[in-house]
Amino acid sequence: MHRFLHPTTDYEHNELVLYLQVLPQGLYIGGAMAFVDVFMVRLGAPNWLVSLGTSLPALVQMLTVLPLGALIQRRRRLLHDFNLTRVVGRGFYSLMALAPFLPPALAPVAIVVLRTLSALPGAAQSVCFGTVMGKATTPERRARMFSTRWGLMRVSMAGVGFAVGIWLESVAFPLNYQVLFASSVLIGAATAYALSKLRLAPDPPVSEEQQERVRLRAIPDVLRRIPRFRNYVLARLVLQLGISLSISVIPIYRVRELGASDGWLGALLTIQNVVQIVAYAGLSRLLRKKRFRQKLWLSAVGIALFPLTTALATHPTMLVIPAVLGGLFASALNVFLMDELMAVTPEDERPILVSINTFVTAMVGFGAPMLGTAIADATTLQVALYLSAALRAMGGITYWWLSRKRTISGVQTV
Repeated sequence: MHRFLHPTTDYEHNELVLYLQVLPQGLYIGGAMAFVDVFMVRLGAPNWLVSLGTSLPALVQMLTVLPLGALIQRRRRLLHDFNLTRVVGRGFYSLMALAPFLPPALAPVAIVVLRTLSALPGAAQSVCFGTVMGKATTPERRARMFSTRWGLMRVSMAGVGFAVGIWLESVAFPLNYQVLFASSVLIGAATAYALSKLRLAPDPPVSEEQQERVRLRAIPDVLRRIPRFRNYVLARLVLQLGISLSISVIPIYRVRELGASDGWLGALLTIQNVVQIVAYAGLSRLLRKKRFRQKLWLSAVGIALFPLTTALATHPTMLVIPAVLGGLFASALNVFLMDELMAVTPEDERPILVSINTFVTAMVGFGAPMLGTAIADATTLQVALYLSAALRAMGGITYWWLSRKRTISGVQTV
């Protein structure tokens, strides 16, 4: 514990900063971000508008992440850009507190607009995040740092989810949601202050090749030149399709089909976070052994159980099962995807490669949520959830197949 609180190297110092920074971050993720779709449903938003609130931010990311990645690589001001975009993005979420003052038909539309605007700083933030994480510690310490950091964030989120559920149940609507969202900008400022204490190595000079803007037509050349990164993106594409397909369907199913209350939704979030706390603690130990790191791709298959068991639920209490399974497999999947991305991207090209990865996942994130609700409207919500489960499992199998070709490292995670 003394070594943890009194680091002796820059890497240990950076890890401590990242551990402390993620605690207020958990307040935001477990609060405003977790309940934005529910807020829209409570305001009377139709299914298509709820899915549009997920799809439009992905479209903004898709259109802006490549030029932003090139800009960030040229500027070489990672921490400044990371912190600025974090505060601005949280500011847009804070403005959602004003939505109930608008006419009922416009209130959910305003939330969609603000959520879409927040995607612009969010796109830059995603590029900065991947690059900062790659520089903050060593490759040998990285997977364990990720699991510890996310475990601490889940500790924060577990308490927040429970408290938010009680708050939303005990305070009249819409004041309960307005206070929740208004706090977002303060949390963003707190996390930005913590991140400003990172000690990163000076950025190398920017070469002429890195000065060039990445264009859509250049992506195939990049993918051909770096086959491990290409295969990672291909597998992530399939997996992300399964994840994004149900991202809007799940809150609609929970609220409208099963009648889950805000208090119960908060309790489910707490359960899922507690499971992830335990899972991350176990992963921090298991990942020291190579044989466990080589099996992390199984988490991409296991995450299919989340929409599958949600679709099988016939009462709100049955949602405990997907909460437990989702928390368990999401922990390993998070570590797998991020660590793998770091492994397949050379440091000097990481901002551009991370932006390409974000572009591909945002492209899926734009179309898949609307496709999911369209399938649900044409058939049933359960059918859309079953399809999501099948695609998630297929994504995991794609990782396994590509690893057998020995073009993707066996050690990995997000």
